[in-house]
Amino acid sequence: MKKLYLVFGFVVLALVVSAALAKWRERGQEALIQSERQSPYRPPRVFGQAWLDEEADSWNRFLTTVSPRERIQSGLRFLDRYPSSGLTSFVHREVALSYYQIGDDENFVSHSELALAELNHDVVILSTLARVHAERGDSEAARGRVREGRAALLVSEKGLGFPLDQWTFQINQARADLDFAEATGLLSAAGRTDDAVALLENAIGLDPDFGSAHLMLGSAEVKRGDLASAIESYARAASVGGSVSESAREQLVRIFEQAGKNTGDVEGVIQVQAVRIETSLARNEAEVQRLMARVSSAWPSVTGCPSWDDLMEEESVTRLEQGNQARLRLAMSFVYLNPRHLGACVLGAARYQASRGDLYGKPNRHLFWVGLGGDSIEEFDAGSIYMVQGNKRFDISSRAWTRGDRTFPDIQAAAIVSFEGEMDFTEPVTIFYTSGAVAYSNEYWLPARYFPGSN
Repeated sequence: MKKLYLVFGFVVLALVVSAALAKWRERGQEALIQSERQSPYRPPRVFGQAWLDEEADSWNRFLTTVSPRERIQSGLRFLDRYPSSGLTSFVHREVALSYYQIGDDENFVSHSELALAELNHDVVILSTLARVHAERGDSEAARGRVREGRAALLVSEKGLGFPLDQWTFQINQARADLDFAEATGLLSAAGRTDDAVALLENAIGLDPDFGSAHLMLGSAEVKRGDLASAIESYARAASVGGSVSESAREQLVRIFEQAGKNTGDVEGVIQVQAVRIETSLARNEAEVQRLMARVSSAWPSVTGCPSWDDLMEEESVTRLEQGNQARLRLAMSFVYLNPRHLGACVLGAARYQASRGDLYGKPNRHLFWVGLGGDSIEEFDAGSIYMVQGNKRFDISSRAWTRGDRTFPDIQAAAIVSFEGEMDFTEPVTIFYTSGAVAYSNEYWLPARYFPGSN
């Protein structure tokens, strides 16, 4: 009887690869679209690169396309018309994920490889590639992408202004996918079943309703003769729905029949495990909420926000200008965002609350809002900004466009930029912006009422 169960285990293992991909595509297509439309991976062209009007229009049409098939067509048209655009890597990324949603692995892989030419630390693409290669049986390519994906996780950084809870969810998904991909290869290696089980259990801990991982875990447990655990794993896989559910239900019925059990009890076992999944999901959500509570602790009131004139008068704003009175080419207004009340008043409460996550765990990280105006804001290059205090120089570590709930006079666009290092805001910081051979500079003094502990 035990040998028969082992045969079933190998049969299930062969079925898992095809079922896993199908289930992944069914894991909430709408949620995936929403998540990717808020991706923290910013396009390579963000600052300082000129646009053609037609290119901008084509890009905007691409961004507003929701259907995967329509997005693919829109993206391919963009790539055909603007092959040298600074946005091509980002378009390849979105087109790749759309191909993945519709089950076209070949095009997913080809566009992912093109996206990684510049977005080589994109953990979403790397982890999904690892998973696809594993499911297709290309263990060598899967191992390579698993290594790259894990390395990318070590240096990955939440996009400025990207909500911390969404970022946490996305990173956990990537970790789960990498564990799943690595486990797939280990299951086919002699003597590595226990290692594969440990990886699958970790993936399930990160993503409790990961049906494909539950199904593969069940096959691994059958392989090592742990039928009681295999029944629970198959039951959890069956509870998530879709093709994975059908495969898992078939295996449960077979095990019950071979053990002489009443197959009418299968549904009850599935319901018990469905409750376990819901409990695990609730536990993970509670952990994220505790993290968000720590980030948003002592959340400031944003009543009584200063006007733009007030900000100028109290010198919370420092301006750098290119041009002259006849033609102001570029005006840059800088406001320090770390003080809670000042940051919330400039960005608006909701957007600042998202940005608070950028400071979490990084006491020497400094965010500045940069408001842009003038006739040539498209020439703005954030990479040309740096700050000096004493003998220390601070260069920008990350940047992102932003919107605010408030509007300020003569501000046509705005960005958040990040510096890292130890600054003393009881002393001035000199902000520099270089353009060609010319360096523009001005001092920034943080008003005393915004010093740490003042609000």
